[in-house]
Amino acid sequence: MATRRRGRQRELFGSSQRSAMLIEPTHRLVLLTDSLDWDEILDVVEEIRASKLKSNAGRPPQLRALVGAILLKATRDITLREAEDLIRHYAPARYLCGLTDTDWSPDHNTLHDFEKLMGEAGVRRINEYVVKVAVKEKLADPKVAVA
Repeated sequence: MATRRRGRQRELFGSSQRSAMLIEPTHRLVLLTDSLDWDEILDVVEEIRASKLKSNAGRPPQLRALVGAILLKATRDITLREAEDLIRHYAPARYLCGLTDTDWSPDHNTLHDFEKLMGEAGVRRINEYVVKVAVKEKLADPKVAVA
């Protein structure tokens, strides 16, 4: 006669899937985020964007998040899909993108479109600015850091 195996007892209260993880204030992405002048970076991005767009129709983009994604991609040398995954699930990456208070995160298509809009020169301009700040704040070694 076959015996029936009983499954594990379910939890009385399910675990929350909403994370309340604290971000270490000394994490390098947090230090970089806090040392940047985001208004200056976003002004540069707006200038590049305005020079390339024919119309401002449609929803305004979340530029802060998209710029943070470009910086994350540059600091980690990762693909757009990897950046999408980190931004969605990694607290310091969400902090870098200014997304700690929302559930939204950009997908790889949005990141690709933004990178293409900025162009190679625009992305280089953003990266150069960030590398200069990182070296000035001693977050990067000037012998190693390259935009």
